[in-house]
Amino acid sequence: EVASDANVEAVRDKLLKRSEAGLKKYGVTTERTDLGLIQWLNHLQEELLDGAVYIEQIKKVVGEKNA
Repeated sequence: EVASDANVEAVRDKLLKRSEAGLKKYGVTTERTDLGLIQWLNHLQEELLDGAVYIEQIKKVVGEKNA
């Protein structure tokens, strides 16, 4: 038996909460069938671009503290 990994459990909890919030907000899950491949790729690209912006901000803040 493998011991539970607290980090994995934390991510699982966040995924479940995000899924529940998304269903409440948008009324659909990622199992929806009304989007095509390009639309899914556009959604992914938007999420990744947001992530890149967050990284840039964090780098500025961390860089200022380490300067």
